[in-house]
Amino acid sequence: CIERLKAYLKEHKKINNTKKNKNTFCMQLIKVHIKEFQSIIDSNEFTFDDITCLVGKNEAGKTGLLKALYRLNPIITKDGTFDYIEDYPRWEVSDYEEKIQKGESHSTIVTAVFKLDKLEMAAIEEIFGSDIFIEDLLILTKGYDNIQNWELRLNEEKAYRFVIEKSTLLDEQKEDLLKASNFLEGKSILDKIGDSGSELKQVVVNISNVGLEKYIYDNYIQKENPKFMYFDEYSQMTGQENIKALKERKQK
Repeated sequence: CIERLKAYLKEHKKINNTKKNKNTFCMQLIKVHIKEFQSIIDSNEFTFDDITCLVGKNEAGKTGLLKALYRLNPIITKDGTFDYIEDYPRWEVSDYEEKIQKGESHSTIVTAVFKLDKLEMAAIEEIFGSDIFIEDLLILTKGYDNIQNWELRLNEEKAYRFVIEKSTLLDEQKEDLLKASNFLEGKSILDKIGDSGSELKQVVVNISNVGLEKYIYDNYIQKENPKFMYFDEYSQMTGQENIKALKERKQK
């Protein structure tokens, strides 16, 4: 088993390096926290690595952890639904239903923290500057409302200054625009100086309409979010698999 594990890790690193050479992004799941799902009240936050092994007694919640994580962003979209009638811990579901009927918010079930890939960040930093990221993390959450939420920590002031300083505007126009500290304030100044049709104005307007975090997420990060696959039909698996052959078959 140890030798097979070593062989898998070696092949896994080769595949990751190949992906990076092709300029495809590969953010990494590093932390997970599951609450109030099936037999799980609170898993507490735990970390993920290239290979993570869950160990516990029967009915301890190992399968529940994986199912909750899968529903965060499943490869089969229709599988991504939580139902508190079916999924909330049985002994407390009546109390939970009563809270919801009173208008209280739904519980967050899964929180996943991803470390952004360097290539992924570089593509954004090329446009918004190397100081845009306060943290190189993406946080995704989902609960019984079945809305996937996200969180990025960005430095809008530094990103704004970089965009303005990099622009082809006249120096006096840049000076006026640099009096602002964010894209919404910058839009107002652009309106006053009459720059209505430039590419810069369009970017500033688009960002000020939704906020920098949402603009970055929608245009650069969301399409790279990892999809999860859950598999439990172990009877269909052979005793061993040829990773190289599977990889070649996928490429065909």
